[in-house]
Amino acid sequence: MFACSSVAVKRGERRWSVVWAALVGGLVLGGGEAAAQEVDDGVGEGAATLLVAEEVGAEVEAVASAEERARLFVSVRDLTREPGWSVRTCWELRSTVADGCVALPGRFVSKRDQGVVLARRSGRYRYHLRLERDEAGALQVEVVDWDPTHRDDEVLYAAYREPGQGGDLGWVARSFEEGLVQSPAEEVEAGRGPRRYDRAALEVGLALGVGTAWYWLNTDINSADWDYTLATQGERHWRFEGWRWDSNAMYLNTPLHPLAGGAYYTLARANELTLWQSFAAAMLATVIWEAAIEYKEIVSLNDLVLTGVAGVPLGEAYYQLGEFFRRSSPTRLNQALAWVFGAPSQFHDWADGRRPVRAADVDRWGWPVEEWHRLRLRLGAAASTPQARWEGGTPEGARQDVHLEVGSELVGLGGYRRAGVSGGWEAGVLASELRAEFAGGASGTHRWGFLGRVELAGWYGQSLSRGASGGRGVGALVSTGLAYRHEQHRYDEGLDRFGIMHLPGVRAEHWGERGRLRWRLSYGVTPDFAAIDSRALPVVAPDGDVSGQRGVLAEGYYFGWGFSQELGLEVDLARVHLGAGWRSHRVWSTRGADRLQASIDEDWTLTDRVDVGRVELLTSWPVETVRLGALLERRGREGAIDEVVSSLQEWRAMWVFEAVY
Repeated sequence: MFACSSVAVKRGERRWSVVWAALVGGLVLGGGEAAAQEVDDGVGEGAATLLVAEEVGAEVEAVASAEERARLFVSVRDLTREPGWSVRTCWELRSTVADGCVALPGRFVSKRDQGVVLARRSGRYRYHLRLERDEAGALQVEVVDWDPTHRDDEVLYAAYREPGQGGDLGWVARSFEEGLVQSPAEEVEAGRGPRRYDRAALEVGLALGVGTAWYWLNTDINSADWDYTLATQGERHWRFEGWRWDSNAMYLNTPLHPLAGGAYYTLARANELTLWQSFAAAMLATVIWEAAIEYKEIVSLNDLVLTGVAGVPLGEAYYQLGEFFRRSSPTRLNQALAWVFGAPSQFHDWADGRRPVRAADVDRWGWPVEEWHRLRLRLGAAASTPQARWEGGTPEGARQDVHLEVGSELVGLGGYRRAGVSGGWEAGVLASELRAEFAGGASGTHRWGFLGRVELAGWYGQSLSRGASGGRGVGALVSTGLAYRHEQHRYDEGLDRFGIMHLPGVRAEHWGERGRLRWRLSYGVTPDFAAIDSRALPVVAPDGDVSGQRGVLAEGYYFGWGFSQELGLEVDLARVHLGAGWRSHRVWSTRGADRLQASIDEDWTLTDRVDVGRVELLTSWPVETVRLGALLERRGREGAIDEVVSSLQEWRAMWVFEAVY
């Protein structure tokens, strides 16, 4: 009736796995014939389907324990694209044979195929049963061993049945009431094992313990902010009287609080918690710190945002990069990078005696090809000047520095920039970005900063083909997510600092290829919460006297709400790369007193703006992954307090050496 083949297993202790896998595969195909016979004998379609479910379930239960069945993952694909067949088949298999099943659409390039990838990556399943019906109606089953210690999947059992034999498995019948049958496709969260809530709570608690020890061992610094006692906690929380903006030094509010939030988040994520569970853990740790550990201080509103919320993009981008290297081939470089960016997960695997699940398909560097990536290392020698003119070929008042920039972009969308047609609404970690830069010279540090970004939901579409002459097609992504950015830049007139929490907005990308021409156009706009230095404050209060104003201005900065815009263009023609970018950040100050100020004499209205534009021209000849060229950047800065305005600009030219992979 159907032909089958079984692959021999070299190790004797795995013989039972082969027997069990073969039995399950045979039942999937053979069960359909039993259903067809029942229908022929006059049994109704619904009853036939239930009979198949009971029969197959009973036989599998007789030979395989619940624990073994829980380790079987099933995927169903129908290339005939008959409406509902894959869904109903998957539904029956989940209720009788396996714990997890995903109904795949009738094409191979789709984000929903990621359900299989994520299931394998999770470590929850040892075997994968692939059931596919081809265009002619023939059925094929393969049982694959997902042994995490082997790079290549081993087919334990394979079976094939000609069209018309078995009556479509007997599971096409509508056995449930209208509207009851729903798609059972569920993406398994990325990870390597069960969620460890207990260990996540312990590790986040230890992180809080370290912070608590530092806090109480440095009372000479922290006691300046003590405004409450245990006896006045009711006054502190009643009508949120003690919930205000704080006036701490800026380095505490940014970057230290966002980095602490990222640490809380990463510890939870490394224990297999989901993104939203990890966010809840980071926010809970932040509330415990503010309400309980710092019980003598106000509950800082800005810390709740800059710790609990900012920890998500920083922590997730860091986690995704660590998982990328952990899935890579175990070369010395990849193992070192896995420990740098995935230290908590690496430690957990070492403690649990597990190995990371490696990607089956990797490039020449051993990096997963299933996930689009761009890793960049940029070195440069730059000269900058606050003047917008050049005299005698040399920038007036120029200073020289050495520039270092590292960054990563990862996109988890199935088929992104690979040949094929795909599209649809997506949710989850669609893309992540992590970037850091530093520039310094003889006069010290000129600039440094970092960015973490994660895209969480959006629409994605692509139509791309490839041939001998290159690619041809276009694609687009419209998404929303979170990002955090911290920058410090030293102008000739002093240091300028800001930290911006980019809240969910809109980010759009359009890319395309035509032969040797490739392009990428991006635009984004986001609402922001920021801590930023006041550019106009030294003009209004040159002696630093801000008495009668909000207390945070004594530190030179303030909190505010605003928005950011970014525009980018990349064009690659053969070995020539042209890039241009512009971004703008605008901030308007919050109103009213901070900490425990009863009132302020005059509430200034502060606004600040940062504009950065750059254009670069690079060539990758003769080595494709190495670029050489030049960059020109203009940085504008403007601030105002009421009617007083202060502004400046800086121009910067740089020779660039860049490695891109």
